[in-house]
Amino acid sequence: MQQIPIGTDATFWRRLAKRLDLDALIGGKATVPNIVLPVTNIEPLLQDLSRDYVSGLDLSASAGTFVQAFVVDPGEIWTLIGWSTSTTVASSQLMIRDTQSQAYPLTIALTAINIEYLANIPLPEGWEIGRTTTGNAGDSNESLFILVKKETAY
Repeated sequence: MQQIPIGTDATFWRRLAKRLDLDALIGGKATVPNIVLPVTNIEPLLQDLSRDYVSGLDLSASAGTFVQAFVVDPGEIWTLIGWSTSTTVASSQLMIRDTQSQAYPLTIALTAINIEYLANIPLPEGWEIGRTTTGNAGDSNESLFILVKKETAY
């Protein structure tokens, strides 16, 4: 991160005033005080990291049906960070589903283990995380691990 000494780089302040359209906002009388205000992001302080696991998911019903594994609790917001799915005999997808039952795939249909730890997907209260059924009797006891940040919805 580039550090700019406060009050010494007029070019920076002119560019900032232009980008934020400060002249129109305050009539061309933009001034910047020579003070430093410490700023921090408090979001991480309000979030709890949670590792959740479910086993015994029966994915053997007719292929393509959504099976709920987790639901975002009322009054909470989750951020899905990562997941790990078990192997299946036939193809299954990891999906999220909104409160209107609209499903959104997070993976392609796979039979192999799927591991992801680069996600950053916000999930409002009532949204679900689950997998699709495969139509294969060998997929009657599957599992799903998720890593989520949980926080109170305001």
